[in-house]
Amino acid sequence: MAAAWGTVTALSKADLFHHFENPLLVFLAFCIIYAVIFSILLVPA
Repeated sequence: MAAAWGTVTALSKADLFHHFENPLLVFLAFCIIYAVIFSILLVPA
């Protein structure tokens, strides 16, 4: 969640949020993407 928050903050500071319809859904999407990436990389199969 911290990685998603950092990404959303960087997008906001770079003034790129006006390209998205709903910023909350963008945050949720980044949370899901980072959760999948971290679970693949950090949790051994």
